[in-house]
Amino acid sequence: MKYVKIPGQIYDLVRLFNYHFNKSSLEKVIEDPEDYEKTHFSVLNGETIDEDLLLFFYSPDGLSGFISENFLIANSNIFSNENNIETALSSIKAPGLFGRVLSYYLKCESIDDSESLSPEQVYKLIKNIDVPDKVKLMIVLYSMNKSYFNELLINELNSKLLLVEKHYQKVRIKIEYVLRLLESEIVRTEILNALNIKTDSENIAYFSVSATENKMAAVFGEGDTRCLVIGYGTTDKLQEMLGSRAFDMFIVAKALADTLRISIINMIKEKGEMNTTEIANAFGKGLTAVFYHLNMLAEAKILNTRNRGRTVLYSVNKDLFANLSVFSKDFAVNSATRL
Repeated sequence: MKYVKIPGQIYDLVRLFNYHFNKSSLEKVIEDPEDYEKTHFSVLNGETIDEDLLLFFYSPDGLSGFISENFLIANSNIFSNENNIETALSSIKAPGLFGRVLSYYLKCESIDDSESLSPEQVYKLIKNIDVPDKVKLMIVLYSMNKSYFNELLINELNSKLLLVEKHYQKVRIKIEYVLRLLESEIVRTEILNALNIKTDSENIAYFSVSATENKMAAVFGEGDTRCLVIGYGTTDKLQEMLGSRAFDMFIVAKALADTLRISIINMIKEKGEMNTTEIANAFGKGLTAVFYHLNMLAEAKILNTRNRGRTVLYSVNKDLFANLSVFSKDFAVNSATRL
């Protein structure tokens, strides 16, 4: 499978809009709605989404709407063109968007004369469909001013994509960790098995990582251009699946490549558990300097942390070293194992 960056961002972009317009229904299927709400606000950074776009993102179950089905599932080009947002937007910029929206809500293949329908004719077609009156009204308004809605949609997607890209930078380290795990064909196969996706019958050609998704994964696309989008927030679940490979060799090696950090590990192992002040005093260092090293060791999962009131206590993660030992032996004897 090939990694593609932009589809993961597009997936997050669509989820951002879907959540904005379908909070009540989406919160029923999101594992941690409170946390997702915080992420939603964090990514938007105070900016709002134009309510006129509801008709494109309305979803009674919160899972799939017009954009999800036409922009992610049916548009295979976004997977095969790496880092090309223009390719992803091409299906929206193409002529006949209103006709596709109308066909989507009417649940029919196509409407040949959709561009020439009057507002009255559009209303007669949609008045009995099972959607809120607000959506019906917006479809009628769309028929009256197609250029406004088309431009609004494209401009909003472009502007919010920039916010998603900024959010990606904030969680870059976590995303890179998941990407390194996914470099292993064994890991990808285990994830597919966990999702009950049979690799021999359903080919996944591409994979990407979501910066906002807290579930294991989602699959989009059709045929040989299907894309597996992994939630970076599922690191713990991935580690459970990986057993002895439940660590990031890159981050562990980087954390151990410093004599002071090694001395800190040895001292904590000897004492059993220590707080930041005790460690700083033992080495004659300032709290800020020591915290930098402790944070790196904790991020690599070399050290465990627990709170006692306002005090953070550090201890050595013996499981990691046990897993590292098992993995090192496997690396030595198994030609397929990679660091």
